[in-house]
Amino acid sequence: MVPQAEHARLAGVLAHRWGNETFRRPLSSHADFVLGVTTHDRGFRLLDADEIGEMTDERWEQIARAGFAMETPNKVADHLVRLHIRRLVDEPMAGDFDKTLRQSQTASRLSDDECDAADRIVELCDWIAYDFCLERPVDRVVPVRPSTGAPTVEITYVLDGFGHIAVDPWPFATSTVVGFVIGYESAGYPGRAMPVIVPFAASPGV
Repeated sequence: MVPQAEHARLAGVLAHRWGNETFRRPLSSHADFVLGVTTHDRGFRLLDADEIGEMTDERWEQIARAGFAMETPNKVADHLVRLHIRRLVDEPMAGDFDKTLRQSQTASRLSDDECDAADRIVELCDWIAYDFCLERPVDRVVPVRPSTGAPTVEITYVLDGFGHIAVDPWPFATSTVVGFVIGYESAGYPGRAMPVIVPFAASPGV
């Protein structure tokens, strides 16, 4: 069992390594971008038991609204989080969020193209981290923009279910991306939290 906070940290690690000669960093402040990706699921508790696809609609709305409404001093990170949450919700929540999303963008000082380029990378990092935490084989294609305003390029990734993530084309600054998340034995979680190390390693090719 991997809580949303650890899933989000893996997404943040991928965002931190983002960028090379082909795939440019989407924002002038890379630190703000990384913070936004790392906190994209901030509506969840630290040791949550809210499984995606299993929670009630009421619980999901509570989490989504909490994450969207949260304010921090970092307006760029806040806006990236809100873009991510808005992408995941349906009406009537979507309409409610749209009422304040433009104000959030104005506060962030991000252009429409910057928002689109960054949000697509947030989505890719989120999907990779989500699929990794399922600990089963997965392959998926996610379109991103290699630079702000550029046509989209499809990035394919394949997970073997045992910690390896293959990505093509390779969008990261380093030749590999390695690390770990903290998972928990499912028996007794979250009341009886038994932590375990779950390593990951991403490399080019599929």
